[in-house]
Amino acid sequence: MKALGRAEATRILYSAIARGERPRLSGEALETLVETAALNKVLLHALRVLGVEGPIREREERRLKTVIEDVASVARALKGLDHAFFKLVKPITYVPADIDVLIDSDGLREAVARLRMAGYRVEVAESYCLTMIKGGSIVDLYIHPSVGGVVYADGRLLLEHRRETDYHGVEITSLERHAEAVMAAAHAVYKEGIYTLNDMITVEAWLGRRGLRLAAEIRCSTAVKYALSVHETFRRGQPLPHKVPLARWLALLGGKLVGDGLTRATAGEAIRYLASKRIGRMVMSRAVRVSY
Repeated sequence: MKALGRAEATRILYSAIARGERPRLSGEALETLVETAALNKVLLHALRVLGVEGPIREREERRLKTVIEDVASVARALKGLDHAFFKLVKPITYVPADIDVLIDSDGLREAVARLRMAGYRVEVAESYCLTMIKGGSIVDLYIHPSVGGVVYADGRLLLEHRRETDYHGVEITSLERHAEAVMAAAHAVYKEGIYTLNDMITVEAWLGRRGLRLAAEIRCSTAVKYALSVHETFRRGQPLPHKVPLARWLALLGGKLVGDGLTRATAGEAIRYLASKRIGRMVMSRAVRVSY
């Protein structure tokens, strides 16, 4: 079996996940496909679709089972509070590294108290995001989605787009599908600066007209347009993940600052972030990483 390039591996993964096509691969080619799936946040789904068994599949299945148990625990703790899980429910099987929750600011204190009762402790506290951990479980409570303390999406408006849904047998409150698509694009473009196949499939499947309207309402249209441009470069043969060039990323954030009053109102947080030691680690990380 000949070796695969990253672009071809991404194309095969897309065809397998989005169209149900099942290639016959082995050896080095299969290893490249699995590595590319991991970088693109579609590993477990790809392993299932391709029928790959073994230690990696077993590990990912265990990870998903643990995430489901953790989500059930968090959902019980937050019952009755205005909240929504986000970046969790996808059109593919996805194993997240942490659990992200939007919470109304009025309920944040109660949410923290309840999660403490469930065994979590506060690890990091920022202006709009509070991280709590319990063993290997990480929960990020967001009043507004933000990066370095700067808000890039209005959490209050997003909470108007909620639904009750089933997450692997657990009843949870999540964002509606079109809102998930907008957040996939906004998170990838504004926060991570990296766009994965996971993001592309989510945006492609769920954005629609409602998503475009929501993106305009929360001033994230530029991120969505950039995401859609990545879809076009992918179809022309470019691989995923796509890394947003640093200068373009800074320009996108600059445009967000100019065009979004909420982002502009939190710009002071960026100044404190830039003055902290964390900025050096962030710049180095963006320079060398190819995924998140």
